[in-house]
Amino acid sequence: MSNKERIELSISGWARETGLDRRTISKILDPIKHDSQDNLAKYWTARGFLEGVRRYYAPEEETTLNDERLRLTKAQADEREIAVAKARGEVIEVEHVAQTLADVMAQIKSNLTNLPPKLAPAVFNSTTAREVEEVAKDIIHAALWRASEAVENLISGGEGADTSSETDDQPVGGDREETEPRGIG
Repeated sequence: MSNKERIELSISGWARETGLDRRTISKILDPIKHDSQDNLAKYWTARGFLEGVRRYYAPEEETTLNDERLRLTKAQADEREIAVAKARGEVIEVEHVAQTLADVMAQIKSNLTNLPPKLAPAVFNSTTAREVEEVAKDIIHAALWRASEAVENLISGGEGADTSSETDDQPVGGDREETEPRGIG
């Protein structure tokens, strides 16, 4: 073979010569202009093949106008997909989630900080640990119920439930018989 003879191979030929599969060779040669063509196939020289390998395994940082158009088209398609998902109610904005979580935490904090003022008068007349436990349990469950209602309301788009801690003079567990105060007498 003389030095001037040019070797041109098709995708199948380069696959045989390199041991790579046809699909990989197609990906390597896709961006490279073929050197010749007949009715059956396109052919690339070794120089073209090596250029394809270089680009395939070490892509240049430079982007072409077509690359930019492709990137823009993909970005626009992504935006449309998000808009459609939003319209279907499948996506919510991060800001809304963050605000809702902040409101939920405020509701929980409000309910927790209002427990001592409610518990103190309610357990004052209790004489046994079991009575104190029952009263505390009732008040805590009521606070948790108010918090869960507020959370559900916030999630559904409302402003939250009333979690005010106004106390009435009635014990939580219902009427209790009068007992003698502890520690006196």
